[in-house]
Amino acid sequence: KLSTLELRALVEGSKNINSKINRALLIHAAAGLIIVFFLAIFYNQIGALFLSKHYQESFFIIPLIALAFLIFNSVFIIETKFYATGKTRFILTHHIFGAIFNITLNFLLIPYFGLLGAAISAIFSFLSQLVISYYLMLRY
Repeated sequence: KLSTLELRALVEGSKNINSKINRALLIHAAAGLIIVFFLAIFYNQIGALFLSKHYQESFFIIPLIALAFLIFNSVFIIETKFYATGKTRFILTHHIFGAIFNITLNFLLIPYFGLLGAAISAIFSFLSQLVISYYLMLRY
């Protein structure tokens, strides 16, 4: 684990920090999608192994939430550039937007789709944060 000062030194010594972050995102996405695919196939078995049978009707949510957090963790990879370059205001910007978007989608989707609506809301709000943070990474 690198400190902020070590990250800054790494960025200053490297002209291609964006390409390194892109590579990390690619590796993260490839490994994460394999896990999400595995969870999508075996969510009933995994749910039965780790959760009570009382929650069985909600096991379908496991791969959706895993996908949402795969996207959200990708945002954290991009944020390393903002920490390293001292542009942490961008982190606040996309998190506030994502939170507002998530709350809005929750109000719109949960009444109609219940738990599925909450999962869809999480996926799209985290995806919006990923798009915004990636744009800011490329621009600054």
